Amino acid sequence: MSTFKIKAKSGVLTARIFENETVGISKGIYYDIVVSLCPIKFKGEVINTSLRMDFILFEGINCLRDIENKGFDYPINPENGYIDSRYI
Repeated sequence: MSTFKIKAKSGVLTARIFENETVGISKGIYYDIVVSLCPIKFKGEVINTSLRMDFILFEGINCLRDIENKGFDYPINPENGYIDSRYI
C-alpha cells in the first residue's frame, strides 16, 4: 500500500445566493471551494489534480468576511450535513 501526503497549492472560494422552494431548499448563500493540489507522485505516475466541494451552506454566515479565520467541522458521509468532495 502506497502512502503520500497532499499539499495545497492554491484555492478559490465562490458564493451564490440560491433557493429552490420546490425541493425545500431555503434561500441562502451557498459556497463552492476548489483547492488546487501540488503534483502527487502515485505508483510512478505524476498526478495533477484539485479537490472540489460545491454547494456548502455555512450556518450563520451572511457574507464572505464572516468566514475569515474560522474553521468548520462536518460529519462524515453518510450523516446529514456532510460535504462531498471530488477530485477533478
